[in-house]
Amino acid sequence: PDSEKAEAVEQLLDTPELATALESEQFKKFLDQVPIAIAVANLAAEERVVYANPEFEKLSGLTAAMLTRGNWAALLGKGLHEQKDRPLAEAVVEETDFVGTYRLERNEDKPTIVDVYSNVIEDDNGKMCFRLVALVDVSAHGEAGDERSVEELVSEKDTLLRELQHRVKNNLQMITALIRLE
Repeated sequence: PDSEKAEAVEQLLDTPELATALESEQFKKFLDQVPIAIAVANLAAEERVVYANPEFEKLSGLTAAMLTRGNWAALLGKGLHEQKDRPLAEAVVEETDFVGTYRLERNEDKPTIVDVYSNVIEDDNGKMCFRLVALVDVSAHGEAGDERSVEELVSEKDTLLRELQHRVKNNLQMITALIRLE
């Protein structure tokens, strides 16, 4: 299921008409139903978070209003693995595609481990319009406390990520097709 979610994220990020669709209320209602945590920022004068779906609110522990007020800085988390201790808010605006794996800091006892995706959406003229951020909960996979070698773990994760990204891409292409039909 996690690999399917990541694949759906990749697909959504590659959708060419996404900039136009993100301004549509109908598309926002559609994103409300998507089982992937998605938030969108408008990149007009200054970057402002303008939308977060219910899944994003649930996973991050933040309401859309809190995100709108605090922007990405409200999204607290520390990087794991390659992004060791890097603040999540910083990475989201500086990286694209797969950002990394992060431990979300929420008001709950148990931290949530998420894979983070971030991408800039351009309009037809190549002007940057939106930043789309997606979170995929990977807490169930833990932080790999077994005795396998680092190389094995990296190789396995790399394979799973490629599969996940492929599935995300396919799912998002289907979403795009449905939007066009609409």
